[in-house]
Order: sequence, then structure tokens, then C-alpha cells
Amino acid sequence: MYYCGICSFKSEIIEDLDEHLIWHNDNSKQEAIRNPSSVRYDILDPEFIEALAKIAHYGAITYGEFNWHKSRLTGDKGPINHIMKHIVLYQQNRQYDHIEVGNGHKYHLAAIAFNAMMEFWYCSQEEWAMNNPEKVDELQAKKETRTSSKKCVHGIPMDFHCPICYLD
Repeated sequence: MYYCGICSFKSEIIEDLDEHLIWHNDNSKQEAIRNPSSVRYDILDPEFIEALAKIAHYGAITYGEFNWHKSRLTGDKGPINHIMKHIVLYQQNRQYDHIEVGNGHKYHLAAIAFNAMMEFWYCSQEEWAMNNPEKVDELQAKKETRTSSKKCVHGIPMDFHCPICYLD
């Protein structure tokens, strides 16, 4: 049995280790081929993503998981108002007000992004409702029969909109 230290291939099939190594030399000049992904997660900043997750965690503990899915927040409670609030606080170099999320004014930027995500979700739901008017009444009827003790197959309480179930 031969063992190739380059590809960790161990087999009795390799009859001539020298020929196998020559095969490596010939193929090492080629590059792996793969279609590029149209979504580039690799260029997102991990610290920023973590800050978003901390804000989501804080919101889930304080208000309940997916609280903002219950109804569209508007006015002084709406995401656009909170985006503006965090822009002003960031410009004033004020510390972020939830120390458990992070210490420093840069966390206002993550709060802006989280609120923008909420608004994006609201817009997506409104687009879906406009494009699927026949399903809106059906979903509303289902929502009225739900109780908070029941959970969907994804573990989300039924009085929230599970983002996966909602699109089914």
C-alpha cells in the first residue's frame, strides 16, 4: 500500500508512487474551477455581523423573539425613526445605550443596520402581500386561530410570523 503525502491518498490502487507524484506535478499547474457565487458573504465584516446578532439577542430578551414580526412598527417606534435617532447619536459621538451589546459609539452603526433590516423585512412582506392577495386572507384567518403556546415546525411561536413558514 502506498501513501501520498500531497493528497493524503492511501490505497493499494496506486501501483507506482512516482507516477502518482508526476500526476500531481502536472495537475498542480491547473487551478480549481468553480462558478462564482452571486452573494459575497466573505466580504462582510464578522465583528459587524456579531454586533447585529448581539442587538437581535438583546431585542429577543427584552421584547420577545421576532417581536417586530407581530405588526409593523410605525411612528416613533418605527425603524426609520430609530435609524435617524442612531445617526444623530453616532454623529454626536455618543456611547451606545445598551452596554450588554457593546461599548462605543460604533454600535449605533449596527443599530442602524438592524433597523434597516427590520424595514427591509416590512417592505418584503408588503411586496409579498401585494403580489399574493389571494393568500393574505388565508394567512389572516390562520393567524386569528393561532395561540402563543403553539409553535411552527421551525420552533417559532405561532403568533409571530416565521420568515420560513410565512413564505410557504
